Amino acid sequence: MDIISGKDASNQALSLISKKYRLFKVLILTPQSGNNVIGLLIEQIIKAVKCAYVLKIPKGAREMGVLKTLIGAQLTDDVGLIVNFCDEAVLNAANEVCGKIKILSFLTEPNLNIVLSNSNFLVVDNNLISNATCKSVANCYGVVCACSFYLMEQVFNRAVFGVNYNAQNLLEVENILQSLVLIPAALLKQSMGKLMLTNICVKLRKYISLTDYNNSYVNTLANLILDVSKHKTLTNGEALIISSVLCFKMFKVLVNSLSLSAQIGFNSYMRIKNHKNLNKNFSFSGVTKSFFCNENLNEHINNFFKIKTSFAVVFNTYENMFNKLLNIFKGLYLDRGICLNKFLIESNLIAAVNAIPEQFSHPCFATFLRDVGLLNKFDV
Repeated sequence: MDIISGKDASNQALSLISKKYRLFKVLILTPQSGNNVIGLLIEQIIKAVKCAYVLKIPKGAREMGVLKTLIGAQLTDDVGLIVNFCDEAVLNAANEVCGKIKILSFLTEPNLNIVLSNSNFLVVDNNLISNATCKSVANCYGVVCACSFYLMEQVFNRAVFGVNYNAQNLLEVENILQSLVLIPAALLKQSMGKLMLTNICVKLRKYISLTDYNNSYVNTLANLILDVSKHKTLTNGEALIISSVLCFKMFKVLVNSLSLSAQIGFNSYMRIKNHKNLNKNFSFSGVTKSFFCNENLNEHINNFFKIKTSFAVVFNTYENMFNKLLNIFKGLYLDRGICLNKFLIESNLIAAVNAIPEQFSHPCFATFLRDVGLLNKFDV
């Protein structure tokens, strides 16, 4: 990915489009509720190329099949570039159908998911970022905060399952999150704070794999929370904050366990039933495969107890860091996040937590919690 950044980033991007793609058709993806600044940029892009088509994506459209159909219908043979002003759902759909067509994304607000996603060019314009709403800043901040448990999970998988994560990358992510703690909520609401948050997202790109992050426990739980929530205004970042709180609670139960056993077992019928209720793409063979994925559970339990004492220290470090981040996150809301309480319906959260292990078909933190019976001890 080539990153074009600075106060003049949009003009640099327009110059690039004019030089390399002026003889092609350009497909422009924009939200229906795009602001005036985006509108002016689109007008300039249209003037700079031979032909352009503006596809306005409805707000809140996230269904991959629908997005792929909408975008794919406009990909004629003469399209040479896709310009994206939308969120990561639209960008990911464009990546699915673009083939060899280049994608240029304008970052219109702080957004870690856009930074981690695949684009040939990413435009980080200070003027666009400065106009971001407090809601979008809170959404991005929630996504970045979730990296603290993502780190915890990577450390656990490395120590217990021997997964070969790059230890230096994990340390770099920790250092970046520690620097985030130093930015107060009041500053994040200002232009400078928004740019600082965006720069942190760009730094994280070097050390976080999008695939690993998407398949992490904390992100999977957040997606399930979004699925069970009846309130469609819940953002991905807010769901990740709720998910992170639950994840640290679960990890505390694990760290404080005096004994773990591979003989506890679980009710397969109920787990299949719960999984089917929450999973749109239910597969009987897939869920049962998850039941038998850990043939070396006793060995993994032993691995955990060998490092349990030092793990408690690591856990306390990351939990303290997350609590500081959580306090700053609450400061981004006028009511200190009390409005989010409407999403904390106990039955929904327990249903989401209980559905997690069957989302994975390999030994990991999620299946470990189930297989040693700790989900029975968890209370939201």
